[in-house]
Amino acid sequence: MQRPVTAYEGPQPYTFICYSHEDAPVVYPELELLTDAGLKVWYDEGISPGSEWNEQLAARIEDCTVFLFFLSPRSAVSDHCRSEVNFALDQRCTVLVVHLEETQLSPGLRLALGTRQMILRYELRRTPTRGSSLARSAP
Repeated sequence: MQRPVTAYEGPQPYTFICYSHEDAPVVYPELELLTDAGLKVWYDEGISPGSEWNEQLAARIEDCTVFLFFLSPRSAVSDHCRSEVNFALDQRCTVLVVHLEETQLSPGLRLALGTRQMILRYELRRTPTRGSSLARSAP
């Protein structure tokens, strides 16, 4: 699947995107809506070839303004997603969770995310302005 937007590189505030690659058909259109609404996003498309993957992810999480986690049954069990979420929480990032579908959380993930703002995307009506509403809800 072709990546919809270029990952932001620069000094301005940006949103770090955490998602399972299996959810790309749902997440990529959301990234387009977010960038169309003026948000700068960084996701793993921005990892430089040949770079140390974990170091780049950690640096981008440390510098993000908002950490946006697209939660699904697949991302909830992804070791990579869980590591990114835990690191973001350790760094005291602003974390926003978007539930792509109803998802059973493990006790540890429930504990970690229990006090975080969440958007239940699967309950939102599909409208042309939904993307900009999601963008406005991010701090």
